[in-house]
Amino acid sequence: MTKRILSALPIIALTLCALLLPGRIGAYVFLLFATIMMIFGCREVFGMVPLSRETSCHSIAISCACLLVWVSPFTPLPSATALEALVLFISVLGLFALIFLNPPSRKLTQDILLSLGVILYFCWPLSSMAKLYFSGDSDGRFLLLYLIIITKLADTGAYVIGCAMAKRPGGNHFLAPTISPKKSWEGLLGGTLFSVVAACLLYLLCRNHFLFHGKHFFNAFDCILTGVMASIIGLFGDLAESALKRAAKLKDSGSLPGIGGILDTLDSLIFMAPFFYIYLCLRALF
Repeated sequence: MTKRILSALPIIALTLCALLLPGRIGAYVFLLFATIMMIFGCREVFGMVPLSRETSCHSIAISCACLLVWVSPFTPLPSATALEALVLFISVLGLFALIFLNPPSRKLTQDILLSLGVILYFCWPLSSMAKLYFSGDSDGRFLLLYLIIITKLADTGAYVIGCAMAKRPGGNHFLAPTISPKKSWEGLLGGTLFSVVAACLLYLLCRNHFLFHGKHFFNAFDCILTGVMASIIGLFGDLAESALKRAAKLKDSGSLPGIGGILDTLDSLIFMAPFFYIYLCLRALF
């Protein structure tokens, strides 16, 4: 475990630079980093499908992923929503336009549906992280960092408590043994504890930074709720990615040192990022 963490330090350092560098330089670094993660993440998802090959459908999906990141600096919500809808509309239109440019075939249909799946499963959900980053100068960056910390600490807590409880007589009570044999109810409870404690500590220490588009509405209840949901929804993301890897007979989604793959790193954030962003939007309205 220690060796794995040490080998992942360069990736961790790049992530912190992308999140913490101030001003326009920080924004450009974040956009570049997010674009690279999107491109390689999409390629990993495509690589999980047997007989999948590089096609125009793949290029459209990857272009959609990049564009969803690049429109995120347009922070006023109506503009951002309209641009996001335009990107998704053009991408879907582009995918089905291929039917008119090529002879109809089962392979083309499979490629189109696979690309739509990648857009829906990977590209659109993770673009919420970029929207969070640009939702309010340094406060937007803090919200994104908050999201990453509570979600990843839920993963860490689940691993630590799960391993500790596995040593007791009787072992753990497994959650989904056919998908991920090491996930347990004890680990879920441990992950929830870690996440909630981290959320509350961040709120106590950095209360003034919980601003979303200039509005200060976040309170202690929101921290506890998002901490609990980071553990539960993050687990769903983890299990979903594990199911994909198991079906593809892969141990890791990629071969990056220390982390396996982009998808292995982002799995718990794929569902949690849009949930957190939607939650903030609804709280800002009500």
